[in-house]
Amino acid sequence: MSRISARRPLSAVLVAVAALAIVAGPAAPPVRAADPVFGEPTIDSNFGQGVELTQPVTLDETPARVEVLLTYADPDRALVVELPPPTSIGATTLRHALSVGADGHIYPNTPISARWRITPADGQPVLGPIVETTYVDARFDWQTVSGDIVRVHWYEGDAAFGAHALRIGEEAVAETSALLGVTEDAPVDFFVYADQQAFYDALGPGTRENVGGQANADIRTLFALITPADINQPWVDIVVPHELVHLVFDTAVRNPYHFPPRWLNEGLAVHLSQGYDASDRAMVETAARSGGLVPLDGLAGQFPTTADGFRVA
Repeated sequence: MSRISARRPLSAVLVAVAALAIVAGPAAPPVRAADPVFGEPTIDSNFGQGVELTQPVTLDETPARVEVLLTYADPDRALVVELPPPTSIGATTLRHALSVGADGHIYPNTPISARWRITPADGQPVLGPIVETTYVDARFDWQTVSGDIVRVHWYEGDAAFGAHALRIGEEAVAETSALLGVTEDAPVDFFVYADQQAFYDALGPGTRENVGGQANADIRTLFALITPADINQPWVDIVVPHELVHLVFDTAVRNPYHFPPRWLNEGLAVHLSQGYDASDRAMVETAARSGGLVPLDGLAGQFPTTADGFRVA
């Protein structure tokens, strides 16, 4: 017995395939997870302990990368910190702590901004909102008096103490600006500490013992150790202008390529604050006779750490 099969016309086959395609529809593309949804971030600082960051976020998937973008004072320079991605999805809170220990000291009066960046497993990085704060030394009840440029902050001493410090600071800024041909219009904060340990806590564990003042140009802030009993001492009229010269000098020479040699920066500060006085002249002459002078190229970076070497430099 033979089997007889009927061949369907080609046109009929094509019609049937087309009908099936219409019924099935085109192949559905893979569903991509939604971008992270950010909530309101927080930033809380506690002097001497650290800075805490949080970022509420809702995730549809485990991201490929989680980062915090941090800026200190300069908004154009960001520090990127990569963190482990969360192990769960849905609503969660990302956390990060900034250390202020020996390896992560932050000067008081430093502005800090942060934002989180999340890169999905299959997608482009997504930025969260910016949150900002200023790291402050909240151990004291600061008093403040302001001039045209300088703002003095102190916690021991009367109004006359603050006014005297302000006068010294304003005069130093005006004289240095005139000499260097620059105009200062942004404020300079001048914090006066009355206790040595509190002063060293503010400057950090690497501070040398012979430091009585320090200027930080990045945050336009001067720190000085002056007790109310010392405000009329002659050295105060030297230390404060000396450090403020550094801030104005930074305004005059700042550029994106390199810093000027330290001997020029420090030499100008000494020249304007006290001049080439008799004691310094005698010390330099003695060093010259004994062969103890340091060549200028040896003073382009950090100065010697010994007391005698530091003074000669």
